[in-house]
Formats: sequence, C-alpha cells, structure tokens
Amino acid sequence: MDWSLFASVAAMFSGIGACASAFATWRTVREMQKQREASYLPAIVCSLPVFTPQEQTPEVTIFNVGFGTARDARVDIDVPLNVLPPLNEALAGEHIRIRKEHDVLCVETSLPDGGVASYTMSIPCRAHIRFLFPGMDHGVKVRLPTHFQELIRIVTEKAFEKGDKTLLEILEKISLNISVTFLDIGGKWRHVAYQYSLFDATYDFERKTFRIRFN
Repeated sequence: MDWSLFASVAAMFSGIGACASAFATWRTVREMQKQREASYLPAIVCSLPVFTPQEQTPEVTIFNVGFGTARDARVDIDVPLNVLPPLNEALAGEHIRIRKEHDVLCVETSLPDGGVASYTMSIPCRAHIRFLFPGMDHGVKVRLPTHFQELIRIVTEKAFEKGDKTLLEILEKISLNISVTFLDIGGKWRHVAYQYSLFDATYDFERKTFRIRFN
C-alpha cells in the first residue's frame, strides 16, 4: 500500500470536512445575526387610500410594523410620466394637453374663443419623519402629489364617459413609486421601495363619480 497516497487522500478529505464545518458554522452565525437584527429592525409599509373625486387631499399612511424605531425617515413619492405622450394623443379631441415643464405639470385646455385656460401642479413630493415608532397606531400620513390625483381624475372621467379603450389602457399604466430611507437603531441607513399600479376602477355614470384602488 502506498501510505503517502493514503495520507494525501486522508488529508484532502479532512480539509473538505473542515471547510464544510466552517461553512455550516458561518451559516449558523449568519442566521443568528439575522434573527437578532429582526428583533430590533424597523419594517416600513405603506397604505394607500381609495381615490374618489371627493378626496381632495389624498394621503398615504406610512407604518412601521417592525420592532425598532425608524429615525430620520425620508419619504420620496414619484409618479412616472411616461404616459403623457399617448395620453395627449388620446385627449387631442378633448382639446386638453398635459405637459411637464421643469418641476411642474401643466394642464392646458383650449377654449372655444381661441384662448387657453391652464393650471399647474408641483411635481416633487417629499416628506421627512423624525421618528417612526413601531405599531399600527403610530402611522404617519403623507400627502400624495396633487398631479397624481389630477391625472387619475382626467383619465378616469374621459375613459368611462367616452368608453375609450385607449384611455382605459393608459389608466392601467399610471403608477406610483414610494421609497423610504431611514436610520435603524444601530445608526445604519436602510432603504425600502414600493411600486403601486391600478388594482380596480369603478365608475358611477349617474352620479359621475369613480372609485380607484391601487395595489
């Protein structure tokens, strides 16, 4: 028997066993660390309202469903405006044009006398929450962008009144992005992001009112 070969093979298997043992130990330590972090980390979630014409100032509620307090939470809310080109094309017959100009959204309506009526809405939407304590009873309301509600109103009303399939498809593409950056109890910055899209839409033709839910 070649004892040198036997010793080499034994050493190899011994090394593999040591590596496997070290990896198992690392995974155990890592899982323990995750469990320990979960016991004090904040967990941020959002709750959107049902959108109706009567809801003049829609708000999203930011909750901390974790165990630790979130500090210096910075909330950024963004409405992608990639729907504007097809929307303007679909609204051409309604003499309505919506355009972005720097940090504002401008809605223009052509009048029968040749004039133009317009109004603008600010696009940036940010909020700062100093402390976001754990628990559903400590939720903080943040106002949603005005132009988000206005886009929903214009598209929904025109889509259902005209029975326009193109506008209904555009309505389905309107989305809302919410991101929250915050400090955990250990002073580490953490980030969560959510994207919401149309869940369902109903329209009351008699009362000319709608209910829109995003999920």
